[in-house]
This record gives sequence, structure tokens and C-alpha cells, in this order.
Amino acid sequence: MSPGCWILARKAASYEIPFIDRVRMNHRFARWLARLSDPPNQELIEEPEIDGGVTWNYQRHGWLPWMEFFYDWRFADITGDGKIDMALTCGAFRQITYRQNGSEIWRYEDAGASCLDIRMDSNFPVFDIDGDGVTELVCPRRVHGDLHLCIVDARTGILRKSISYPDREKMPENPQGGHFRSSVFIINATGGKRPSDILVGWDYRSVTLLDRDLNILWNVQIDHHPDRKHRTMGHSPHFADIDGDGCDEIFAGSVLLDHDGSVMTVLPDLPALLRDGHADSVRISHIGGKPVLLMSTGAYCFDIGGNPIWGRDEIKHGQALRIGKIRGDIPDQQFVIYEGASRVEPGKPDRVIALDSHGELLWKHEVRQPNMQEGGFGFWLGDWNGDGLDEVFVNDPECVRILDGHGRIIDTIKGHLVYVFDLLGDARAEAITLDGIGPGMSLDIVTNDRPNPHPSTNTLIEKRKITKEMCNSTRY
Repeated sequence: MSPGCWILARKAASYEIPFIDRVRMNHRFARWLARLSDPPNQELIEEPEIDGGVTWNYQRHGWLPWMEFFYDWRFADITGDGKIDMALTCGAFRQITYRQNGSEIWRYEDAGASCLDIRMDSNFPVFDIDGDGVTELVCPRRVHGDLHLCIVDARTGILRKSISYPDREKMPENPQGGHFRSSVFIINATGGKRPSDILVGWDYRSVTLLDRDLNILWNVQIDHHPDRKHRTMGHSPHFADIDGDGCDEIFAGSVLLDHDGSVMTVLPDLPALLRDGHADSVRISHIGGKPVLLMSTGAYCFDIGGNPIWGRDEIKHGQALRIGKIRGDIPDQQFVIYEGASRVEPGKPDRVIALDSHGELLWKHEVRQPNMQEGGFGFWLGDWNGDGLDEVFVNDPECVRILDGHGRIIDTIKGHLVYVFDLLGDARAEAITLDGIGPGMSLDIVTNDRPNPHPSTNTLIEKRKITKEMCNSTRY
């Protein structure tokens, strides 16, 4: 079928999002974004550096690639009514919470904060850390002028406690990529009855574990390994209890850490890792009941000891990895990779690549990202039609394409994809989309308008629980 928009979809909720029209950032990051523009944004390239930063101004410089990276979102029951609400996070610059009906709960803003503190699309969880029935937002804020990691009452926005943001003072003035991106997750590394530990990662650099009271338990610097040529820390870590001891292990970049921060495995220099420089998207999963380590880079699969099982060296810039059940006629889970070939060969189309549990190709689907908006941001799996299998959601320049387990387009949606979750409680996934990136923009929750094939799931769940995926989602 040829793509068209709004075939089977309707808008279930909408949120007004304040457009960020001015961002101060590292000069290397600003020049790089300016050169991504088509044609290159000469005014921004020539914008003077002041006190270590360059300021992009929408009124002065106009549109900029990757403007969607000035925002991130989290979904949780913030008010305690059993519905999934939404938190907008923009680093230390802005945090706003909304009820599911779109009305605002509270807002925090700091006009002096910028990407020189922390990148605005860094990931921050909303979760009831201490088990008191009230959700907390773990986020960055400037306290007395210094960047802090904060625990905030998610219902009110009131700061409960904070410490200096772990490892921020050790970051170089010009970090890898020219930006300061962090990922924060709620995990269970200490073997408690429920997840309450806080894992903080810095892109290309380090991992720190804290308890729920913000006491630092350990910190490891894993950006380089003396026996590896590639950078061994990439982006957002993943975690799972591999050995059944009740404690999560942590897979960060190419390094597997035990729950106490000790190094268990460092993955070898394989061709795609050497070519891309680092692992982008990593996951701990199981194949045939055995734990494995997977990454989007090279679509590599390793055993826990770091021995390669399968992979595809030819993949060019594997940007994101998703794991799910897209086919019912083949065993185990399936693995879907976003190949961001346009990052390394401008003008070349990107591809969605689906693999079975042996690494064999199921299908591939070409797509062109709009204006260098990376696939990891607009590429997810979810059960769109309620048949118990995942569909593949991916952006193209005009719409969001929804593909079945054979790589066929079964539906399209207007807008730019952000996340995919079951937010309404009908056992189907909703697509969370932006209607644009500019003044007057909104975030929309789009649902399948066709009757659910399983009638028992058509009754909405009145009291929703925050899933691990909602709490700890990251585009990497």
C-alpha cells in the first residue's frame, strides 16, 4: 500500500509544548549542527563564541537540525489517579508536568541554564523511588549556580534533596561530540525488594550508582580500555539481573559491569565498532533461555563472556536497537536495527533491518529521516492493532510509518514519532508524536481507531502502573 496519513488513527490527547527558541551550547556542537543544515547555516557558523559557548537564536538563525533534541518526555501516574500523565524535561532549563487531559500541573524554569550544563534531551525518570505512594522526578537543576542531581516531588515540583551532579566536574570543556548528554535510570543493583537505585551515565565517559538518598555507591570511568581501540563507553546503559542473584548487572557501551561496578566483560574490537567508534544502542536479552549482550552497532550479539555469536559487519552506523515479538511464526524474540547510513554517507537512505534470533535477515525497509532527525528518536516497537505482536514504528519525512512483522506498511500517522507506549490501558500501543518543531508545537497521543481484535482488552484499565519501559525509556 502507498503511504497516506491517518488511515486508522485518531488523536486521543494533546499537550501544548513551549517552543525553545534560544539555546546556548558548546561551540563545537553548535558549528556541527550549523553545518548539518541544508544549505549550511552560515550565520550560526560565524556566531561568536562567548565564555565558552555559542547561542543559537531561532529569530536570528532560523531552523536548526536536531531541534527535537532540546526536549524529552516521561510518562507516569503523577497525580495518583491511576492515569498516565506526562512530564516534559529539557535538561536543567525547564521541567513541566501535565495531566493526561493536557492540563498543566506545575512548571519549573531556569532561563540561565543551558546545554553547557547538560544536554536538554538527557533522560530522567519519574518513579516512586521510596515506596511512599508519591512519584518522584529525578532530574538536573542548578542549585546556587551549580548543576545538581535532584529528587523532586513529581506532584508539586518541590525539590526534596540534591547533590552536585555526579562526575560533571570531571567532564572536559570540549567533550566527545561537543555536548554533555546524560542518562539516568532507576534500577535494582543492591538487591532490594523494589528498584530504588539511581544509575547515572555520561555519554562516552562514566557510570555512577547512587542509592535513593543520593549517596554515591560507586563510580567507574569506562571511556577507554587499554586493550581496545574503540571508545568503550557509548550512550545510555542497559541493565538486567543476568545471574539470578536479585541484583541488576549493567551493560554500558562495550562494558558489562557487575552490580558492584566491577568489570565483568569488555567486548572486542570488531569491524563495525572500529568504524563507528563506539556502541550506540545496547541491550541485555535472552536467546533460547541464555543471556546475551546485543548492540545496534554491527547488529552484534555476544555471550556474557564477550564472545561473538553473530553480527553483520556491513551495517553502517547502527543507531538504535529494539527487541520484541514482531512475528508469531518463528521462535524467540526478533531484533530490529535502525541503520543510520545517512550519518556516514550523506544522501544515502537509512534502513530498518529485522533479524531473527540467529541473526538471519528477515527483511529490510528503506526510509529517509526528515532533516537528519535520527532514527533512534523516531523508531520504536509496539502492538498497534492489539493482536499480541509488535509492529515497527519509524519516521519518514511526511508521516510515521507502521510496519508489520514482514516489513509491510499497514498504517501511517501524521507527525514526528517520539515514543510508543500503551498509555490508555487498552492493551494496544499509542504513538506519541510531535505535530512539528516550532512555535505553537504540540505533543499528540495517537491511538488506533479500529476495534481491538481481543474484546476483553477493550475495557480500559482504571489503575495504571508505571512500567520499566516508561520509567527508563531512552532513544538509544
